[in-house]
Amino acid sequence: MTWPYKQNYLPGMESNHPAQDRPTELSSITTQLSNISIHEKQNIDSLPPEILSYIFSLTLPNRRYFNQNSFEVTISHVSSYWRGVALTTSCLWTEIEVDSRKSESRLRTYLRRAGASNLDIVIDIQRYENIRKRWSPRREGFIKSITNQIISNIHRIRCLSILCFSKANLLKMVAPLHRCRAPNLQRLVATYDSAEASAGPPSPLIQVQRIRLFEGGASRLAYLNIDLPNLNPFDSFLGNITSLELNFPPSVGTRNISFQRFIDVVKVPQNLLYLTIRGSADINAWHLHQNGTQHYLPHLKGLRLLDSGTMAVQFILSVTMPQLESLWLDCSNNNFDNFHLLFNEPQLSNKFSVLKYLTLPNYNLYDAPNFARIFRSITHLHLPHSSFFHAPELHRALTYFWLSVDTIVLSLFREQYSQRLFDIFQATLAQRQRSGRTISRILVNEDHLAKTRIALAPLSGTQTRLEVLNTSNYAEPWWNKLDQPELSQ
Repeated sequence: MTWPYKQNYLPGMESNHPAQDRPTELSSITTQLSNISIHEKQNIDSLPPEILSYIFSLTLPNRRYFNQNSFEVTISHVSSYWRGVALTTSCLWTEIEVDSRKSESRLRTYLRRAGASNLDIVIDIQRYENIRKRWSPRREGFIKSITNQIISNIHRIRCLSILCFSKANLLKMVAPLHRCRAPNLQRLVATYDSAEASAGPPSPLIQVQRIRLFEGGASRLAYLNIDLPNLNPFDSFLGNITSLELNFPPSVGTRNISFQRFIDVVKVPQNLLYLTIRGSADINAWHLHQNGTQHYLPHLKGLRLLDSGTMAVQFILSVTMPQLESLWLDCSNNNFDNFHLLFNEPQLSNKFSVLKYLTLPNYNLYDAPNFARIFRSITHLHLPHSSFFHAPELHRALTYFWLSVDTIVLSLFREQYSQRLFDIFQATLAQRQRSGRTISRILVNEDHLAKTRIALAPLSGTQTRLEVLNTSNYAEPWWNKLDQPELSQ
């Protein structure tokens, strides 16, 4: 698996501070190396333990591979000398993954070897639960054991991910956190894959209506991704979050949340920059604010509304976001039909004046001109997995309304009807260039580069450049994972 929070540190035996803060340590290591004789340099085992430890820390991989021995385990079995150095290099043992009862002993071992260092822990028992769906005392004991170890070490956990198959087991692991203080926690992920209740005695935790977390405080928590959106808006740990993902899985108990309660949670963070709302909340009791904005998120820069077009309409109508730069509307074609409620709202004409990036995944382009009337200011249009059956509507939008669009992004697209898009591009790009509003770039996935280059060959004389999409030429916040704050020690 990939550890997204891996950073480049230069840890020694006792320190995990960034390199720029450790000139004294580097100078000491350089001095020791210069004192080793030429004969000794021929044997790596002649290196002092602190230098070998330093080398180990520099060679920690950024990616872990399933069913392969981890780097730290491998080097600890090379020789007795290497093993002694590895076991006392605490930074090698701070990334811990638990996926089954077999890995429970690994958790205890790594916790011991990590010493006093901060920890990044992933509890991913989705597959384990799915295979062993029937309730059993052994499985309950395993879940209770790893929960207790998390609670015991929560004061030094920096990143914590709890990924379960069932909501019941996620609640069993998350509920005890409400009594904790987590002074070093910076990222928390708590999700589940299925709403099915496990067979066996019902747990009283399933009846929990309002989720309480960290009554003792979690002042450094900046990123929260949770499948339990029924949070208590009065919990202080929400105050410093800059990136929030609230997920509404299809299960009873998380859908019946009032719009006001939902908004209260979203408004608690004092400097919320990125917000994702995923899933279908039960909004039958939500009021549609068609007479003007009711709520204000002054700092929000990125918003993703995924899966439910109706809830997306409700949110866009009800909330003002004056600093919004990036908007994702990830709905199915059927849910995009719900956006007709937006198209005739005069209040939206100037509501998104600084919006630069608009992403419309799985979109058939049918209402492209209407979207263009609302989001006139965008400079980058991203259409991943879109259907191009209604490509002529995109031509109308780009020719008459989206005149500020400078870059079109096709990260992934369906082969069906793609020729319609390329034919439209030839007319659109040529017309935009004649009017002095050139679309300067088309960014595509590398797999589609050759086909796109052939299809757009007649435009080789225009000023439009065809480039492979990457993080250097597309600065959209979500694409570059700017929603995930950098971690500190």
